[in-house]
Amino acid sequence: MSFAPPPLTVIGLMGRVTNAKGDFVGVKHAGKDTVATMIRQALEPFYECHTLSFAQPLKQMVCQMYGLGDPKDMEDCKEQTIMIHHGTSWTYRRLLEVIGTNVVRQRLGMESLWIEKLMEKISQLKAHPLDMMLGTIHHDIRDFDRDRLFKDLKTACEAEEIPMPSQKPIVILVTDVRMPLEYHSLRRFRHNHMLQVHRIMPNVPSPTDFHSSNQSYVDMIPDQVIENVSSLDDLEHHVQEFVQRVFSFPSCD
Repeated sequence: MSFAPPPLTVIGLMGRVTNAKGDFVGVKHAGKDTVATMIRQALEPFYECHTLSFAQPLKQMVCQMYGLGDPKDMEDCKEQTIMIHHGTSWTYRRLLEVIGTNVVRQRLGMESLWIEKLMEKISQLKAHPLDMMLGTIHHDIRDFDRDRLFKDLKTACEAEEIPMPSQKPIVILVTDVRMPLEYHSLRRFRHNHMLQVHRIMPNVPSPTDFHSSNQSYVDMIPDQVIENVSSLDDLEHHVQEFVQRVFSFPSCD
């Protein structure tokens, strides 16, 4: 296979956790972040990979509000109880769920806010180097000026023989596809793949979290299910099968 990948591929990761009987118990703890890391390791250095999430700006906001530091440091502490004030305590996960969904999406009616934030980030990541320069040199570029300014900047850089950084094909991994609107927003990209990571937790008899972000939605159909039901080696084998089936790599000849 020749190495001619699309310039942008978006991979959405969904979770599905079932108990020993096969009953759905939630989407948390399926192993989505682990799968995303394995995909990145398999694709680099031939692809430029970025791991994003719809909740990224929400996490930054909540951590800043409550003085929790870097959101990355909280990734393994989502069930940690946080003392807020006057003896009130919530878990970090509950703060994210209630502020992000109940307050912003439902009460304020800003249902697509986190989607819009993610799309802005993707637009920045796929921007041509000259677009990045334009954004710094000229603020608030009007659409009808952009092409002229881009051409002028390109001509100036070529006259000075400025080398442009090589552009690898970009892969965006979105690790928290939980809601139908999020799912359908990623389906709009020409090259998209929706993966569902399935894990069995036999000691969880029934759902314990009934928040809307921890439910199963029938219209979120995956392209492939990655089984996370055995060892890490077995999980990596399933990930490698997906990578080899979907992506091309340079020939070793």
